[in-house]
Amino acid sequence: MDFNIDLRELLVTTFITFVLWGVFQYVLGLLWQQATEIFPVLTPLSLISFAAAFLIVFGLWALVNMRFGSVVAVQAYLFFPQNTPEDSKKIEYHQKHLNHRVIVNFKTIPPKAYYLPVGSYPWKLVKRHKELWIPELDRTPNNPDSASKWCIAKGYKLEPRVATRRDLQEVAETNRQDLLDKRLGHVEARMFYHFLDQSRSKTPSKRAILNWETMTAFSLDDWTLNLVKEGKIRSYNVTVVPLVFSVQRWAQKRRFTWSEKLPTMDDLLAQKKHRTGV
Repeated sequence: MDFNIDLRELLVTTFITFVLWGVFQYVLGLLWQQATEIFPVLTPLSLISFAAAFLIVFGLWALVNMRFGSVVAVQAYLFFPQNTPEDSKKIEYHQKHLNHRVIVNFKTIPPKAYYLPVGSYPWKLVKRHKELWIPELDRTPNNPDSASKWCIAKGYKLEPRVATRRDLQEVAETNRQDLLDKRLGHVEARMFYHFLDQSRSKTPSKRAILNWETMTAFSLDDWTLNLVKEGKIRSYNVTVVPLVFSVQRWAQKRRFTWSEKLPTMDDLLAQKKHRTGV
């Protein structure tokens, strides 16, 4: 993982943070003065109590969202026998009467599937976010290996255990030598993440793809992103400071020429200049 943080960007961000904090304190002071004139009974102790209550509620809300959030590109499948009435294809019915169900992480190569027992973390996640599950036809409801055979037919790798939160956040290892396109060995992708973002489960909006032979950098669009997800192009994460960060400036500082066009395969395969280190 690349922790290269630009010192100037860090200083500018720190300065902006202090300025905003100063403005906030000034405005808060004015509001406090007006509030005490309107509400004479308002005391610092009552304000501190209110602030503490607010922080507790906000902290609990953040904790719940941290526990159930940061999980993307997963899908749960609940298997219903043939001829099951549509009004019975509900998660509550499946919880009480049926057993075959799996949850699949599509960010891995191949997608990994896990068992989905009632009461587990992934089950609570699916129950909380009903858009994460879909009904699937169970052709052999009395076969205990039904889910396993379904995964094999779909090309999913069944892990015979219950998924943890980390399992559902796992992303494909894009640097596997057996998956890399040898023609693109000189091409690498960079994913720029906020330095406070520890989950790294979502594809960031700021990203670039680099041709080290021509020393040209491009925006990483959906087409090149698929090459990265398939493991054909190496990809590395870069931790950056937000607000003032620019992908173009980052590339230019490393002697890349920034191209405004979206790259084609010819652009990625191009080998015009002798490779130099950065």
